[in-house]
Amino acid sequence: MLRAAIDGVHVRHYICMRPRALQGLLLALNAARLMSVLPAASFTAGATAVSEEPSDEAICEWVCVNRDGRRLAARTLGGRGYYRMTAAATLAFARALVRSSNGKRGLLSIDELLTLDAIRPALEEHRIAVDEQPIDENGR
Repeated sequence: MLRAAIDGVHVRHYICMRPRALQGLLLALNAARLMSVLPAASFTAGATAVSEEPSDEAICEWVCVNRDGRRLAARTLGGRGYYRMTAAATLAFARALVRSSNGKRGLLSIDELLTLDAIRPALEEHRIAVDEQPIDENGR
């Protein structure tokens, strides 16, 4: 389904931050097309030394696919710690790719190799919850 949904579709990324004032500032900078010209130090100013351990904050990623104003699918991925989730998901994804390749060669679409259901158990083993979001009859 993903391959069918992305052909020629413009992709938009959206990020939510707390506190709301920071979210508003980031949205305003983005609307003014200034986000890409900010120096990287703008995002690390005031940061303290790197911790010995990866952070353990609550994270929720929301992903949706729309076509012609209709939502085709939506999922949330929730867990703890952005780095921890990224590392666990990368490992689960890589292991699933190795198992599913079965000696296939050449340029392959990810859809030809595995599905979300194939890696869901490995994600959940690392405490990453994958939840399907309901879609109403209007595609919302």
